[in-house]
This record gives sequence, structure tokens and C-alpha cells, in this order.
Amino acid sequence: MHGITIKSNRPLVVIPVDEYESMKETLELLAANPNLLEELEQERRNVAKGDCVTWAEFRKKYEIETNLSRVVVSKVEHRKEAYR
Repeated sequence: MHGITIKSNRPLVVIPVDEYESMKETLELLAANPNLLEELEQERRNVAKGDCVTWAEFRKKYEIETNLSRVVVSKVEHRKEAYR
């Protein structure tokens, strides 16, 4: 990021549009789920302890077929514990 000053001596930050859009999306996600950061940290701790599944195990459990150009999900469970 680059900082510039305009006549009023008030700071202005210039960032690429894609970075700005990413920041807006992040703020929307955080606003929608106030516990998101805590949940992410807990999941990082779970992964560090090995409490997770491999991509191969996940693909098998949820019957996901893959090829080089796309991923097709044929079965999805909508439960938080489904990913453990």
C-alpha cells in the first residue's frame, strides 16, 4: 500500500481494487459471524493436534469426484460436526 497526502494534510491510503474488495468481504464475514475468528483459531488448534481428515478421506466420505478442471460434490451434509 502507498500513502499519499492531499491538500488538507489528511492521510489517504491507495490500494488496488481487488484488495479493497477482499477487505470488504472479510468485514462482511466477520460482521455476519462474530465468533468466526475464535472458531478459526479452534480449528487451527484441532489441525495442529491432528484432529482433522485428509482430502482423500473427505472426498471419499462426501463422494466427491475430481478432475483437472472441476470438483463435483454429489453429497453434502449441513452439520458443523460433519467435517470432523
